[in-house]
Amino acid sequence: MLAAFITSPKTISVEEIPTPEPKADEVLVRVLYNAVCGSEFPGYLGISTGYPHYKHEANYPVGPFGHEAVGRVEKVGAQVKGFKTGDLVLAGGYYEYRVISSEGLVKVPDGIPAKHAALTMAGLETLSAVEIMRASPDDEAVVLGAGPFGLMIVEHLREKGCKLIVCADIVKWRLAAARELGATETIDASKEPIAEGVARLIPDGPTLSFDTTARAEPIRTLFKVARRFGRIGIYARAVETIDNFEVEDIFHKQLEIRGLKCRDYSREIRERTLEMIRQNQLHGEKLITHAFPLEKINEAFELAAVKKDGLKVLVQCSPE
Repeated sequence: MLAAFITSPKTISVEEIPTPEPKADEVLVRVLYNAVCGSEFPGYLGISTGYPHYKHEANYPVGPFGHEAVGRVEKVGAQVKGFKTGDLVLAGGYYEYRVISSEGLVKVPDGIPAKHAALTMAGLETLSAVEIMRASPDDEAVVLGAGPFGLMIVEHLREKGCKLIVCADIVKWRLAAARELGATETIDASKEPIAEGVARLIPDGPTLSFDTTARAEPIRTLFKVARRFGRIGIYARAVETIDNFEVEDIFHKQLEIRGLKCRDYSREIRERTLEMIRQNQLHGEKLITHAFPLEKINEAFELAAVKKDGLKVLVQCSPE
């Protein structure tokens, strides 16, 4: 079978490896789609293959890799119950086939296209982020970055009923997507400093803020513009150190700052997220902009990580 490895910066090799056999309590899944994740960009770009990214330590090869996938059950182990050949399930990786324990396997409900189900991992991580930050209808929220994760946070904030959702980015068509998906206001950061835009739209400062840019300057800006007792969530892992921020901003305003590494990958939150996709509360047809075959995975990463011309980009690992 074929599997993908990052062999050097901006180079992904698709190589032949043995097809695994499931044990008695496992299933063999034929992977259909795996979504490209921003957490894979530093390794692809040569910035870092480990954490923290700002140490800039890159070692190759990396892989097989990938974790946002959906596939069909191809073979069932002798002790497996509740799954059969042909079931659509969540399964990660840029592989043609994966072996997965049936204990953690989640079935995709009828009515969800396979492509849309590949949003589940990103959808549950952003849902977890919004719930960690206790988003509510009383919040006036700011989201920095209108990439796929920022837009999913916008969708979750919309579903939580936040009375004001401001999204900032430097790309006009991404800001248009943010408005379409629930942002009540947007800031074109290519024309207006984020701090000035926030002051114009939320004079008292946001009660709730999210950074999805992984950049120091936007994160520093959130400390400056936050309302007293504001909550700030750092969603993306920074690729540079955050220097020259003033602790006084945090101290005097008594800010709550949370790192939003997902802490819940349970079956329950996966199933909740799938239901949101089924009900079009997460809009797969708007968030997914491109799909490439596994043999063209380099093109998928070039578009997603370098050109940034798409939103959620999928790699099709085998035919539907």
